[in-house]
Amino acid sequence: MKAAPLPLCLALATLVSASTLANDLDSAPLAIRFPTALGHLSFYGDVAAMSGSAGASKWESSPNPSNKSWTFPDLYDWRVSVQYSNVTFDNDTRIDFVSESFTFDAGAAGVFRLAYLNASSNERTARGLLPLPYEFDLDAYQLSWGKKLNKEFAIGAEVGLSQSETIFKGPGFDVANTDKDSWSFRVGGQWHPAEKWFVGLYGDYINGSADTALNLPTPLGILRGTTSDTVEQWLIHPGIAYEFAENALVHADFEAGWISNGDTTLDIQRWSIGTDIPILKGVFIHAGTAIDSYSNITWSSGIGFYPSKNVFIDLAYQNNAFPELKQEFGRSQTLNASISIQW
Repeated sequence: MKAAPLPLCLALATLVSASTLANDLDSAPLAIRFPTALGHLSFYGDVAAMSGSAGASKWESSPNPSNKSWTFPDLYDWRVSVQYSNVTFDNDTRIDFVSESFTFDAGAAGVFRLAYLNASSNERTARGLLPLPYEFDLDAYQLSWGKKLNKEFAIGAEVGLSQSETIFKGPGFDVANTDKDSWSFRVGGQWHPAEKWFVGLYGDYINGSADTALNLPTPLGILRGTTSDTVEQWLIHPGIAYEFAENALVHADFEAGWISNGDTTLDIQRWSIGTDIPILKGVFIHAGTAIDSYSNITWSSGIGFYPSKNVFIDLAYQNNAFPELKQEFGRSQTLNASISIQW
């Protein structure tokens, strides 16, 4: 493999991101930055160790829904997977993510995947405008579909629903309690234009409505009130991959997202590169790096153990996965473990 494209891509990403430093990520409200951060979390450690999300990967674990059908139906009929991610921040806030998914080949109808995700945090004091103890809980459901049309093209779609609760606690009462319901829709495509080359593209639309109950202490007692908010998010993610050896890929991805609550709009771009390389029979290493339009750099590494064609085990580490939340919680570190059984 020629190594020149990798430093060239990273240098280009650095130059492009430098041109957007006039934007201020911290000036956007947490209600916008938090879903933006969660939007690029990936639970599988086998696609460039979660860095960049590898939209052109040929593996079913890619976030591109069309990839569900690229290699899976040629090898398996069923897959059961469990993923665990532990995200810790400098202020000792910890968020645990646990997801389970079930994938099956429906023949001419394509490949389907059902998934459930639960996330919960401990209680720690956030920084910034609301220096109060913070808690977060989330339940999410997802249905993905992919269909390989021929040897060169595949398409896919995905729908999701989530319910979350965010609490800022005061002395003996909740200062702010936010209940949020969101739904999402994703479409994607995969193209195999030439031997060893893959091109992928997917896009998202997410709509979330939030109701917040406020309890503000005043000299006359607790002032109670409620607010409602709607947040919309759009994302586009093209990617390219090159398979320089059997099942060894190098990825380059770009992601552009816009999120708005009507009053404030945040736009963010991310450039990433990564690779998945077999080093021994049944052993892969994964690594990647990403930089966003606010010069936040993320890097990741991981290892995969595949003792048989029916069992996959992946471990990964990612540094600074959630730069959008640094203002309140500090720098983040993510540990990820996933296991898949297929037959």
